[in-house]
Amino acid sequence: MKQQSTTDAPLPQVRGSIGPTAMAALCVTSVALIVLSIAFVDRLAAHQAHAVWRENEPIFKALTHIVDPFFALAGVVAGCYGISALFGVRPGPRGQIALRIAVAVLVAITLKEQLKFVFGRTWPETWTNNNVSYIKDGVFGFFPQNGWYALASDRTYHSFPSGHTTIISVVALSLALNWPKFKWLMPIPVLLVAAGMIGANYHWVSDLLAGAALGSAVALAVHRLGRG
Repeated sequence: MKQQSTTDAPLPQVRGSIGPTAMAALCVTSVALIVLSIAFVDRLAAHQAHAVWRENEPIFKALTHIVDPFFALAGVVAGCYGISALFGVRPGPRGQIALRIAVAVLVAITLKEQLKFVFGRTWPETWTNNNVSYIKDGVFGFFPQNGWYALASDRTYHSFPSGHTTIISVVALSLALNWPKFKWLMPIPVLLVAAGMIGANYHWVSDLLAGAALGSAVALAVHRLGRG
């Protein structure tokens, strides 16, 4: 019997992979939801948060801090494994997962910052450096020409996408892809952070949708690259 060449063997299926057609559908759906939110939901949610939910603002603000440890932790993990690699020490299976998640977080941080500059969107509420906002100034829109200027001054035009939602989404989906038995837990931290962002009026709903889409895309991409 003729032995099959190893070069003809099918590539292993990557857990968590999505075909091109499904991926295209997800991208189109994400963009459509973001556009619909900008047109019909964002301003209503901002008024609701400002007028009704202010008394619960401390609770909402606390929820936004769930994501804080991941910003520093990703750098620490990547740095430690990078230093170990200099001395010829390779991470084990769990270490490789931790490194992939750290890399995904760092990539997501970089991308969301660049997108904030590109889109130049104002915030729903004034909360830092007397920033221009919809509630205070009636300004609602995207001003790309101001996004790069704000890099040198303040963060007035850096609302879109939500960085916190991007990071919590990339972490949650990365964990779910590597430990699928716990995937039902994935939406919980994402929804908590999103509730905090909307309740504190830190972000538009469409900012959160864009952040979730960006974080999920980065998590999937890094997962697939890391597993071959």
